[in-house]
Amino acid sequence: MLLRTTLALLALAALTLVPGAASAQDAAAPLTVQGLDHQAAVGARARAMGGVRASGLSTSAALFSNPAALHRLTEAEVRLGGGAVAQSLSQDQTWVPNRLYLELSLIFENDPTSPNPTRAFDDITPDWETDLSSARPTLGSAAVPLPFAPGGVAVTAGLGAAQVADLDHYFQNNNALDPNIGDIRPAPIPRVQDGDSLMVGWAQFSRQREGAVYGITPALALARGPFSLGLSATVLTGSSDDTERTRDRGEFTLRYQNRFSLAAPTGGETTTTGTSDYSGTRIAVAGGYETGALSVDAVWQPGYTLSRDWSHSDGTAGTDEVRFAPAFTVGAAVRPSDRVTLAADVDLRALGSAEVLYADSTEADQPWVSGSTVHLGAEYRALDWLALRGGYREQAQAFAPAGAALLDEPARADVFGAGLGLSFGPLALDVTYELSSLRYEDLWLSNGNDNSLTTHAVLFEAAYALPFAR
Repeated sequence: MLLRTTLALLALAALTLVPGAASAQDAAAPLTVQGLDHQAAVGARARAMGGVRASGLSTSAALFSNPAALHRLTEAEVRLGGGAVAQSLSQDQTWVPNRLYLELSLIFENDPTSPNPTRAFDDITPDWETDLSSARPTLGSAAVPLPFAPGGVAVTAGLGAAQVADLDHYFQNNNALDPNIGDIRPAPIPRVQDGDSLMVGWAQFSRQREGAVYGITPALALARGPFSLGLSATVLTGSSDDTERTRDRGEFTLRYQNRFSLAAPTGGETTTTGTSDYSGTRIAVAGGYETGALSVDAVWQPGYTLSRDWSHSDGTAGTDEVRFAPAFTVGAAVRPSDRVTLAADVDLRALGSAEVLYADSTEADQPWVSGSTVHLGAEYRALDWLALRGGYREQAQAFAPAGAALLDEPARADVFGAGLGLSFGPLALDVTYELSSLRYEDLWLSNGNDNSLTTHAVLFEAAYALPFAR
């Protein structure tokens, strides 16, 4: 009987399940480290130019991603910025009859217009869509070219605070099953055996996180001749509000010979709220070489640990630790004329090597996959007071779509940036619009889910050049 029950569990692990919308993880995984992989470039100019992290940077905002680039400042600068983000998320599900339980897919569809409807105990349908928005300060920075050059080495110091990770996250699953019975892998195992049965909970599940991680960063740049070197240390701090909601939809009993039953829900709706506080420290070491119209930059970020201290309204609390692997970015910028800058870099972040030690675990988990991102950007100074900017990147996500042929190949979003730079004497204004479009399909034994996440971001920055030059 034990063997039969084990085979039944494996068999039903290959039946049918609806995964979540923008994370392709388990059916109803709790909020843990979701959002910590959302680390974008800092600065409106950089974001307009494809999110470049190493190449083509020339403002005090460079101290957050490439401290060596601070040496390009010829006078002191103070910069402040903010931004707003709007997101639209949706999931469309396509169902096919399951070979073991033919009518199960009809229940999950819950289509009231069907000529022969097989109905649930509610009116919840599988497809869903929602909109989210947020507005936050994004950075404050100051950099000063120091008026001395010991040994012929020019020194520039900087200090700033910026949003380094947008933690906003939303996941919904209208057909969450416990246990999870929808994975294609491992391969399907024979059906439940005669005399055995399996109880499967059915629920609508959603989770949401709202918050950000900010970094306080001192930085120093040294330059002599064509070479430059930079060092920064970022103290990470932030918080988020976390919400999980579960609505009981019933309980299936799956039996031998394609038989199953559905019991009415008894659990009602449960909402758990909580907060998470984040802390850590990370270092960046950067170097550059510049000659004539060409500059080459590289940034190395050693591995670091980010802690998440969390507490929930149900009385549970704990600390999770995320151990990020070292990251490396290399890029180059070309200036074919005084008015044109072309920049490109590649960002190598081994998120697949990051380890998470959860509060209730003694062994680290690796929840993400790795993927490199190429950033392309351009700036055209149309007038002395007007700069036009644009860029593109194919942003690698931290997950692979469910059912993908390549298990470690991440989903990718198309991200387009455009912006304006305005200069009026010592005052400079930067405005950037960024459009991100993420589309991917999760494939399961009995359903395919088309997932969509569209993000609109607007960034504003104002800078003032102080009469303090090297």
